[in-house]
Amino acid sequence: MAYILLGAPGYSETFISAEVHAVRAAGVEVELFAIRKGDGGSRLAQAALVSCALVRRPLKVFTHAFGLGPSYGARAFLAGASAVSLLRDIATFDPDVVHAHFVNLPTAVAVLTADDLGKPATATAHAADFMLERKPGALERRIRRLDHLFAVSAAAFRQLNDRGVSMSEVPHSIVRASFDGVFGETAGLGETAGLGETAGLGETALVDHTCGWLVPPIDPEAVADAIRNMIRSPEEAALRASALRCRIRSEFSPELQATRLIDTWRRLADST
Repeated sequence: MAYILLGAPGYSETFISAEVHAVRAAGVEVELFAIRKGDGGSRLAQAALVSCALVRRPLKVFTHAFGLGPSYGARAFLAGASAVSLLRDIATFDPDVVHAHFVNLPTAVAVLTADDLGKPATATAHAADFMLERKPGALERRIRRLDHLFAVSAAAFRQLNDRGVSMSEVPHSIVRASFDGVFGETAGLGETAGLGETAGLGETALVDHTCGWLVPPIDPEAVADAIRNMIRSPEEAALRASALRCRIRSEFSPELQATRLIDTWRRLADST
């Protein structure tokens, strides 16, 4: 498996590290390929990357950029240049499938690289990666080039539909994100959780309100009400905390997510 990432997983992306560790533990060889290295996120570094790729393989960069569509704008050239810069290393690794986390630039690079190698491309959609997308047409175009799209909840697929991506035409499935951050640690310790309805995390983890208190996003009053409920009803809070802990362990373990991913990747690899 070749993982295409914007950069090395940060402190807010421990779910990626946990997933990679679980996939490797299941016997799959994984190599990470970062689009950005060092200060690669600066405009100067991006301009240098595009310039270098245009000198080395101008036709390929232009082909990639036009393949992503004019609605992607200048970022199409950044994606094309990034794919050109990574292609040799990824080709040497020779993956069975190319996978990206986040459906913005990493997915654009993944589909371009996979096309060059004749391999399947998959990606995992989260939330901010598509909710903050300012060009819905470009989002739909690159997602439709995937062989399979994973998301952390059904809500994410509904939100993608709302943003103009026809999910009925894109092979997709839910793969739960492993909650190994603050939320997961809180649940693992048996503490009660209040969770916002962002990116379907509430739907994913709290389900029918038996595992905690679900509050709307950006609603301080609702958060305050949830905290008051926890304080006033300690027995109910303990009951919901226990239910949440059991659900996290049964539905959100990295090992379970790895199994779901690997099953799809093997099917795709066998079909090529």
